[in-house]
Amino acid sequence: MKCPNCSSELNERNECDLCGYKKRSAQGFLNYRVYLVSAAVIIVGLLAYRFMPSFTTASNQSSNAQEVTISNQAKIQPQLAVAYGAMVAYDGSNCFTYSGGGLYRNSPDFQGGELLSNQLVNYLLVDENHIYYCDEYYDFYRVDKEFQYTPEKLLTNIYYPILDDDYLYYQDDGDNESIYRLNLESLETEKLNDEPSYALMIVDGSIYYLDDEAAVKMIDGQGNIETLVAGEVTSFLVCEGKVYYTATSGLWQYDIDVNQATLLYANEYGDVLPFLMLNVYQNKLVFVSYQGIVLYDLGQIEIISNQIDFTKFIVVNDHIVTIDDELNYNLIDESQSLEGSMEV
Repeated sequence: MKCPNCSSELNERNECDLCGYKKRSAQGFLNYRVYLVSAAVIIVGLLAYRFMPSFTTASNQSSNAQEVTISNQAKIQPQLAVAYGAMVAYDGSNCFTYSGGGLYRNSPDFQGGELLSNQLVNYLLVDENHIYYCDEYYDFYRVDKEFQYTPEKLLTNIYYPILDDDYLYYQDDGDNESIYRLNLESLETEKLNDEPSYALMIVDGSIYYLDDEAAVKMIDGQGNIETLVAGEVTSFLVCEGKVYYTATSGLWQYDIDVNQATLLYANEYGDVLPFLMLNVYQNKLVFVSYQGIVLYDLGQIEIISNQIDFTKFIVVNDHIVTIDDELNYNLIDESQSLEGSMEV
């Protein structure tokens, strides 16, 4: 069977060793994974847009002209990279990337390209002293940044790993895809919920995730679970008590304290392509629409790039990085390719 994301052959577990796709029966999960559509689907949507009115900056009648400033982008961006399956991590000094040729260390502006390991990597995280990654079987390892010592296996068959202080939060694929956390010092684990959970995000001590109906849920510091946004969410992030999320209908803001959702920008062509891959760039919301990669500000949409030959994009160290289905990386904000990345 072919992977619907990158067209590689799925393995015996109906998973893709190249891009990390996991075949699921739950319809809600398939709805959520719409943000990992193939480049061909994005191209179809953007080609359709060629026959629509073209503009660089525009607003629509359904937009809400309010200012949105994301203050915690340095914390959000690495978590979104994990949620979108991008093998890129930044530690404040270097950018670490995985391409078909192995794991590389690059400068903060993505120059250079020092090969650290030929290990196949699926998820990629870094802290002050270590690199963390999942291998082709989604077993989770910790290793020093120079790969001088044998990698230490910490967990088996996990997804969506997120570092937060002295803990690693993750989805345990072998236990109903529930959320666990691992104490990185004692290596003790703790189960936090008991339902399929995807795209984990840790903000101010609370855990946010999507369930198998693509609804945004929160686990607070006391372990209470609350549904914040009903299903059909394609991507989300959390900042200062607000959940920002994309859906077929558009870009939304949900205020947790007052339990109120506000449509920030309507997707007039949601039947062509839903808004996808919400992220933060220069403290503003950016996402993929039928126009390409766009930035929301005060009820208007500014087109940052109309590039269409990518399967996902992330923001790292103030760079917008697109990734194609062959794991080639490109910095669209500076129009330069990422040296050290190579075709599979």
